[in-house]
Amino acid sequence: MSDRSSIGGTIFLFEGSPYRTAFKNSYRQLALVRSDTDQSSDNLTYTMLYTFNKESKEKLKAIILNFIRESKEFYDSQETDEHDDDLSCLAIDFFKI
Repeated sequence: MSDRSSIGGTIFLFEGSPYRTAFKNSYRQLALVRSDTDQSSDNLTYTMLYTFNKESKEKLKAIILNFIRESKEFYDSQETDEHDDDLSCLAIDFFKI
C-alpha cells in the first residue's frame, strides 16, 4: 500500500507512514515561525490551554471534528480554479498534557 493517496485535492498520509511526522512537523514549525514574524490579517494563530471534565472535553472534541468535516466539505465544493489562489495550512491539535 502506498504511503499517501489523493482525496479530493488533498494528500492523506496513512497512520504508520514514515513521512507523516515530518509532514506534520514541517507545517507546525512554519506556523510557529509565521506567528512571530508575519502578523498579517490573512493569518490566524490561536493557542489556548483548557481545563475540562471528561464530558465537556468530549463535547469540545465533537465541535472540533464537526468543524473539520464542514471545512473539508466547503473546500471540496469549491471550483478547482478557486483552489489555485493561495496555499493555506490548517493544523489542529487537541490533546491532554
